[in-house]
Amino acid sequence: MGRVYVPSFYPDFCCIADKCRHSCCIGWEIDIDKDSLERYKRAPGPLGMKLARMISRSSQEAPHFLLQGKEERCPFLTDTNLCELILGLGEDYLCQICRDHPRFRNFYSDREEIGLGLCCEEAARLLLSFEDPIRIVPLETENTSDEEPLEPEEEDFFSLRDKLFHLLEDRTADLSEKIDAIENEVDLPMLSLDYPSLGRLLMDLERLDPSWENALDLLNTSLSKEAIESFRSCLKDANREKEYENLLWYFLYRHLPDGIFDESLPSRVRLATISTRILLYMGAVSYTKNGSFTLSEQVELVRMFSSEIEYSEENISSLLAAFA
Repeated sequence: MGRVYVPSFYPDFCCIADKCRHSCCIGWEIDIDKDSLERYKRAPGPLGMKLARMISRSSQEAPHFLLQGKEERCPFLTDTNLCELILGLGEDYLCQICRDHPRFRNFYSDREEIGLGLCCEEAARLLLSFEDPIRIVPLETENTSDEEPLEPEEEDFFSLRDKLFHLLEDRTADLSEKIDAIENEVDLPMLSLDYPSLGRLLMDLERLDPSWENALDLLNTSLSKEAIESFRSCLKDANREKEYENLLWYFLYRHLPDGIFDESLPSRVRLATISTRILLYMGAVSYTKNGSFTLSEQVELVRMFSSEIEYSEENISSLLAAFA
């Protein structure tokens, strides 16, 4: 594998630990990789004994930490939402999934690309507040001599993705025009958006958090074009227009690669554009109802969307089928 590439805002990311309102150590089953499991068997002292008690080693499923209580907290998450393993043994004792989260990876013949999933509120805040044009930049430059030539499908993909990102940076067009241009680039037919129907579609998917149902109710509110334009004017006045461009950039970056070698690429573009439109509409409804829509509220809405949709393979498959 050759170079590792990341979005240009990636180096600024750092876990905010106990300051996080939605800890990834609560409510998520944490599988333990083989190397970490062997390391945990040799862990010293009281933490070593606790590790022996708090890991499920059932032959029916992957080893994982035994979550505790109604909140399903990691057994090594302290009352102040810090990690006992880091505090007592150092970050080297984290298992692979804990070291990686919220990162995702896409692999190509000549490179690896890493991104930050938006189920993490700090990753969402960083993406949404990033003001410069997002670039894909090298993180590591080692082993470049091992690069393999790109497959023809990969060459076509990178050429298309470059065009889509270029369209997204067009300063002469507004967001709707950019979305239309991106969809036209992959010959997607025009779509008449019915937000209540989209809300029902999302409501029928697997849901993790009951509060997501309340958020989806925003899609049942009818808004006039004037109300949406008022919201966009508010964003422009607050210098927040790029939030939705950055979201669309992220959705394209994250979801398009899985369509390189099959016929799903157009559906994945539609997934990216509709996801952006849905979040824009939900933001506009919230603004219209409350008279404001803060960055903090935007981060929470995006975090919920990502957690409920992107982190369920079943939900993504259902949406791709619906958008085919």
